[in-house]
Amino acid sequence: MAIVIKCNATDLVPGDELTLTLPKQRGVGLTQGLEAFVWISEDPREGPKGAGLEMLGEVTSWEPADRKRTAVTIRVNQRLSSRLSMNALARMARQSEVAMSLHRRIAGFRHRRIWGLLPAERQVLHRPFEAFCA
Repeated sequence: MAIVIKCNATDLVPGDELTLTLPKQRGVGLTQGLEAFVWISEDPREGPKGAGLEMLGEVTSWEPADRKRTAVTIRVNQRLSSRLSMNALARMARQSEVAMSLHRRIAGFRHRRIWGLLPAERQVLHRPFEAFCA
């Protein structure tokens, strides 16, 4: 299993660890070592420039921040030099139902979120990292 985390550019810090406080999501079981894709949301005032899939890492810890939110720490293993943008995901969605489902989910929620991924969805998000390493 893998997850995708959607956060804002202001949540990013330099370094190899990222800690985010996210709304709790039903059905997302966090475990140590769980693969985590990090999607950076567009700034509502600036439009979609700079938004997209940027990092791949793994969950190292999580704990309740309060009744409705969880603090999740991700160790970043890979960063893309060029993000997979929302426009690129939309182009992929024209040819793939799986990419279309991901696009709808990511585009439909502007706020910080965490989702579990199906194996086929994980494959779609993993491809840019495979190309980066090739």
